[in-house]
Amino acid sequence: MANKAISTLAVGSSVYLNVGGVRKEFLVVHQGKPSSLYDSSCNGTWLLMKDIYENRQWHSSNVNNLENSTIHSYLNGTFLNLFESSIRDAIKQVKLPYRKNGGPGGSDQSSANGLSAKIFLLSGYEVGWTTSDSSYFPVDGVKLDYFAASAVGNSKRIANFNGTSFSWWLRSPNTGDASYVWFVFSDGSYSVTSASNSAGIRPALVLPPDMEVDSSGNVTPPPPATHKALVNGTAYEVKGGKCLVNGTVYNILKGRTLIGGTGYDINFEPDVSLTWYFNQKLSIPVSATSTTFSTRAHYEGDSKTITGIQIINREDNPNMSYLGSGFAFTAWDQRRGWRDAAYRAITFDEAPSGDLLAWLQENATPQ
Repeated sequence: MANKAISTLAVGSSVYLNVGGVRKEFLVVHQGKPSSLYDSSCNGTWLLMKDIYENRQWHSSNVNNLENSTIHSYLNGTFLNLFESSIRDAIKQVKLPYRKNGGPGGSDQSSANGLSAKIFLLSGYEVGWTTSDSSYFPVDGVKLDYFAASAVGNSKRIANFNGTSFSWWLRSPNTGDASYVWFVFSDGSYSVTSASNSAGIRPALVLPPDMEVDSSGNVTPPPPATHKALVNGTAYEVKGGKCLVNGTVYNILKGRTLIGGTGYDINFEPDVSLTWYFNQKLSIPVSATSTTFSTRAHYEGDSKTITGIQIINREDNPNMSYLGSGFAFTAWDQRRGWRDAAYRAITFDEAPSGDLLAWLQENATPQ
């Protein structure tokens, strides 16, 4: 049986991904962009792990600030790396509605101001609750098609951990308190508990609509695009390391190809991502002097051009700063962590290379 596009699957269908080498069942909980609260990055197939993966703290510091939480860092670092590289690279970097700064002092963010993530927890709104159920829910999304509203939908929210129904975290902080976070109780109802407590996690993610599913339900990357060579304005397919020109097959040898008696250079450039998402903690080598990587880039949600990334570690407090015309500020330091979650996602004007690329590969994930 031929593979089918994942976007054609009905909501409620099961598909399978390997997580840490173990085949895990995921539910299709939505197809497409849920609403205008989400930006275009969220247009795809939404998957939710059917069973609870493990029991973990939401935030080790007992504050309900999602963007700096232990669980957000874990999901987009350690857990993300459990996927096979072809799947990990295909998972979409989305911007999710969320409660910035958490609790009573926070504010609900959406669309382009959403929280950047590849792996995430669902929100109270996404599983069917609203401020009509409790005024302390943040408005951090809309109901996904798999779920039903309010208590009617409790059965759709029940999930098992080691064969027994168990509670699981949402990404939604309680807006009336700085430490409480909403979670789904074992019977599918809602409750709150301290962020430093442990509950189950059901990782969610969004895949591009052209991903495919085989006859056994296994998710596979889309077939590679056919490479083309442009000759006199006409695109020709390049197959098997050969170039087809006017019906004649030419070998591509030593980085050159011959067309009409003229040799043309063929340049192969490495596939290096422009956008990178920094780890929660950075590795900066000890040095008496700072290191500055010259570049042109922008961090998430800001139009200022970064012209330099400066790192220094004199063993007292390793830190990283962004430099630009008329500004210089610390984005991360070991004592306080990331000053703003937006600083973790950076997009370069040109693909990074050399020492900068090597440092990024050690401290960030390409998107």
